[in-house]
Amino acid sequence: MAGEAARYSAPATSSCSLVRVCLAQDGRLKASFSDNSVLLLTASGSAFVHCSPGAAGSNEQQVFRQLSRYAIRAYAPKLAVAVQFRNMHVDVPFLLTPGASTSQQQQHQGSNGLTLGYKLDELWWPADAAHALQPAPGASPPLAQLLPDGSLAVSACDGMARATLQPNRRRFAVCYPLRTTPLPSGPPYQHAWHTQVFSVDCYPERWHPLVELLLDLAERLAGPDADATDPAGQPPEHSAAAEQAQGWPLLDAPAARQDGQEQPQPAYRGAEPRGERGALAGQGAAVSRVARA
Repeated sequence: MAGEAARYSAPATSSCSLVRVCLAQDGRLKASFSDNSVLLLTASGSAFVHCSPGAAGSNEQQVFRQLSRYAIRAYAPKLAVAVQFRNMHVDVPFLLTPGASTSQQQQHQGSNGLTLGYKLDELWWPADAAHALQPAPGASPPLAQLLPDGSLAVSACDGMARATLQPNRRRFAVCYPLRTTPLPSGPPYQHAWHTQVFSVDCYPERWHPLVELLLDLAERLAGPDADATDPAGQPPEHSAAAEQAQGWPLLDAPAARQDGQEQPQPAYRGAEPRGERGALAGQGAAVSRVARA
């Protein structure tokens, strides 16, 4: 995967900006910056090498190697940009700070984590398109919606995750709570909102049920009469996910904070998390086991 920097729109560091990123299939990453420096990440993201031009008139490069979580201040901004891009395109992310958020949007919102009170290892998706298009109990809208720009969005059965398929049906993004290493003085189970983006032709096996669901929904909703309405025939509500669909790869978290209010906890559809497994299984819900950072 190369040349994603333009679409990624990464924030500039204090003295330079990201120019180009190359991500290998095994997770290794090479990031080039506007000051002619290069940062190389190992496959796990836990260590890096920074190469910069030497003194004027010298052909030698200045090479610096260090563990990512102990990066000195001079290289921290570049490392943060490189790790952030890597985390959105690999199966298992690497957090520079345990318990911190992995997405740029959460940094903008000022929220660095999510406390659920229990560990979340699985996401429950509608079993098929028919279940996703059915209105939820309590007059709630269906879990699947067609957004104004043609993107297809679907929420997990318990409201804990949200996925969006691009209008061209080639790439999808999924936002979900990633379980992180708990802080010494924090709750035993800490999660952080995390967004991942993959091609529908190449993605981690854990997202197979989700991709099958998205493609099934796209096929059902496609046709000459398809328009920018949700499956119930009503215009979908305005959402930040629709705005971000063109900008990729960032998505709003399912329970994103608004207007400076405190971060709300995710809204569940039905019973409490621990008690709803049986009900979801009875509906034939598909399961994705999520990674842990």
